[in-house]
Amino acid sequence: MRTLAVVLVAALTGWWSMGCIVLSAHQWDVRLNEDGTGSGTLVFHNLGCDEEDDSTYNADFKLLYEDYLLGDSLDADYPKLNITKRELFRETWDGEEVLSGKMSFTFSDVEDLGVYHYKPKNLYLYRPSESLQSSNGFFTGDETTPQVILWEDSERSFQLTTTTTSTIARSFLPKWKEIE
Repeated sequence: MRTLAVVLVAALTGWWSMGCIVLSAHQWDVRLNEDGTGSGTLVFHNLGCDEEDDSTYNADFKLLYEDYLLGDSLDADYPKLNITKRELFRETWDGEEVLSGKMSFTFSDVEDLGVYHYKPKNLYLYRPSESLQSSNGFFTGDETTPQVILWEDSERSFQLTTTTTSTIARSFLPKWKEIE
């Protein structure tokens, strides 16, 4: 009988969703080795500010650029992950050019991601806190039941994209173009 695996990476959702920095979606790609170690990327699509005023917009972009891209705030927020790369980049999202971010990482234990292994059934649990857009796993919930995504136990690559309900008042792309 094939068992199912479920991955919980919800601990990573907070990177660019604090304060007035908002985004449209999170996209995970996690590769799990047999020994529980692994690597992954987390993409933050369409970064911006949820307020129109210049002072908040400028302060939020400065926080994103200086503290998270160039500084050590990501390392402090995720001390169990070895962050190997962080970048901001342009991409087309929903038909328009936007600024997005990407974090690459390795981990020495799957629990470093907030993945919880239920050994009696050999299951891993992931309960998205945002709306599921796509996944290579099996989605078991709906609006009225607990939402869980399952992957077959033999699967070692887990992908999932969730969308937020955030409203982006101003894209960070114009600020990025000023310094890139």
